[in-house]
Amino acid sequence: YVPQSISAIAVNEFCESDSVGLVARWPMDVCSLDGSSGEIEDIVAGINGQSVSGAEIDTDGQYCQAGEFAGSGQHLNIPHNNKFEVADGSISFWFKADDLSHQASVAHGGMGLFSKDSTGTDNGGDHLTIWLENNGGLFVRHQDTSNSYTVTTASSLVTENQWHHLVY
Repeated sequence: YVPQSISAIAVNEFCESDSVGLVARWPMDVCSLDGSSGEIEDIVAGINGQSVSGAEIDTDGQYCQAGEFAGSGQHLNIPHNNKFEVADGSISFWFKADDLSHQASVAHGGMGLFSKDSTGTDNGGDHLTIWLENNGGLFVRHQDTSNSYTVTTASSLVTENQWHHLVY
């Protein structure tokens, strides 16, 4: 991480909330994707999504199936829901990069792994994006309406053709 990019981290009262619970889960338990509305099923809250620009299913995922993206705009679109607006929480997912020789510049998109974002800091901000850099490091940007915080990991954290579990 870049120490000067963190302004404050509250460490008291971790895990003392009574409101801890799973908000959503998309197990990718589908045979194929075609871009139809609701095809990516959320088995917790019914916040279903859809594939975009030819995202496919890889039947050889870490656990059963996984989304497969060729690097030219394919992604899964999960619509905004107020349940995602949590003060505390984490996201967790598995990913595998077949090739790290992609355009690493975050300004040009890099290899996006996760994004809850939109243009600017509209709708109250609270945007989160996680990119994979071509040196095997991760870059995280978390924004609110007036601040932008970043975390950069060491290089070589991610290796090609290996499954990695990320929790943020």
